[in-house]
Amino acid sequence: MATQAWKIERDLLLSNRIKNYSNHFVSLGYYDLVYVEVDEEDNPLINSDGRSFSAFTSKELAWRSKTNQELEDIISNKIPLATKSINLKSFMIGDLAFSLSSNTDIRFIKINPILFTEQEKTLLLHEEVLIIPIKDELTSKHILTSADESMALLAIKPNDEKRMGMELVFYCLTTKNLPDDLEERERVLNERIAELSFYSSRVPIKKGSSSILCVIVNLENSMEETAFIRNYKTMDKHSDVIFVTSDLKIKTGDLEVIPYNGESIDTVFMPIINWQNNHRSPMQSTMN
Repeated sequence: MATQAWKIERDLLLSNRIKNYSNHFVSLGYYDLVYVEVDEEDNPLINSDGRSFSAFTSKELAWRSKTNQELEDIISNKIPLATKSINLKSFMIGDLAFSLSSNTDIRFIKINPILFTEQEKTLLLHEEVLIIPIKDELTSKHILTSADESMALLAIKPNDEKRMGMELVFYCLTTKNLPDDLEERERVLNERIAELSFYSSRVPIKKGSSSILCVIVNLENSMEETAFIRNYKTMDKHSDVIFVTSDLKIKTGDLEVIPYNGESIDTVFMPIINWQNNHRSPMQSTMN
């Protein structure tokens, strides 16, 4: 079985390769600016792996992705001198990610990548990697999982999201692609938990009336679904993760139920908006 792309990108994190490596940024969010190498028409250039783009938190760091770096240089954070100009353009991280959405595969933004050769294999290591969601053609939703698990999202109309100012990214988990064997099923579910944890902290979500990573968990088994629900870290401070279970309950990572009336999309969205506004109240933010 081929290694999943997110695992490859996780393995290329500099912090996983070099102990106490110091990144060239403090934090990253939807509205932070980065520099991206572009072509003559200002379109971001895709890397040779065909699934990622490179972005830099300062212009001088771009040269580390062009000239092969020695391990000593990486550890000391030595920045090579520029020998010629690189065509860079500034982008807001979130706008960049969503503008690069494809309709088939998750793609990635490598933050401050470094060209490095390991055992005669050229790698593009990175300080961090961000997630570019899929733009699903059928549902018009941004999703972090395959389109064949997203049919339930057809009930949510894009015009309603826009009208109510909802900013949503979806992660869908159904029984569709799960094995019947109990041990193998447990292994796959644990892997999906690790995948969601990796994605949730790396996908930018725009600030709206509510900014949500919505996890649809339809496993037809309450124990399995409950095991999946937890407080996953998010990339942006203004975003949260909520869960919709097979019995159509909306839950927080603390297993708190958000009560709603399924009469209309407004009576579904408003309780989520109100919950997040209360959850993100100034007093609570100060306490955190």
